[in-house]
Amino acid sequence: MKNGFLLFLLALGFSVSSMAADASLLMANVSQMQAGSVPAQNWNKLLDIVQKKGQTLETEYGDYVYVEHIEPMDKTLPHVANYFSLVGGRDATGQFNFGRIEVVSESWQQDQDGNWVIDQYLYRISPEGEIISTSHVNMVQTKDRQILKYDSAGLDEAASKSNWQRILNNWYVQIGLD
Repeated sequence: MKNGFLLFLLALGFSVSSMAADASLLMANVSQMQAGSVPAQNWNKLLDIVQKKGQTLETEYGDYVYVEHIEPMDKTLPHVANYFSLVGGRDATGQFNFGRIEVVSESWQQDQDGNWVIDQYLYRISPEGEIISTSHVNMVQTKDRQILKYDSAGLDEAASKSNWQRILNNWYVQIGLD
């Protein structure tokens, strides 16, 4: 399992109690986008690509169908790690349905002691592309994954939307939509 994705699940800790109720919000409702975001057409294409090409991870928080972008791929070096996840479950026919999107954007740098200094943005997004919740986490972690420092804070609305737009635009580029 991926280091950042584990931290993502730990940091978010979202339950799936509303997942079944949210399943009806799927692709039919995705055409509405929040003000200031890119066209709904790209959003719908992004969700479709993630659902078709993503890896599946089954957890107690729900099934995650996700794509990742890590650069450079050698995670022993300072790197950025970005994850875009559809969270839901499979219906009786085996079809995956999602009720929310979780997005993580991380920068991993090393301090003078060789510990990882991780700057992490966490977003919970509706299927329509609206921000449900966001947080900004700064942590320091040893190479053997012991967390030495963990600070989490919310973002104000303007910073949250601006940063989300930057992250979303980066995903459009990574997926080949822009």
